[in-house]
Amino acid sequence: TLAVVKAVQRANHLPATGILGPSTWKLAWTGTYTKPIVAPKWTAPQYYSAGDHSATIKAWQVQMHKRGAALTGTGQFGPKTLAVVKRLQHANHLPATGILGPSTWKLAWTGHY
Repeated sequence: TLAVVKAVQRANHLPATGILGPSTWKLAWTGTYTKPIVAPKWTAPQYYSAGDHSATIKAWQVQMHKRGAALTGTGQFGPKTLAVVKRLQHANHLPATGILGPSTWKLAWTGHY
């Protein structure tokens, strides 16, 4: 509910306080709203780095390809994947470790790129 309230507030140029007051309540019927993007849950048993290969890496690569990254979705964590991971981390103010974990996974759907 909090995410929806904030999304309605942002879409209608109100401060995103998350408080459902009279102005936000009215916008539920009269305002603009776009459903927030939600990343699939991180279910991998480990974090990934250069040299690894997995279905999780492939899913992340496919999503980043949809966002414009020059990745093909092989599941192999090579130099191109490493560069995209670091770029995504940097663009979203995370340490550019080059490690694909839950935070970087989520950014493929919700972060700046």
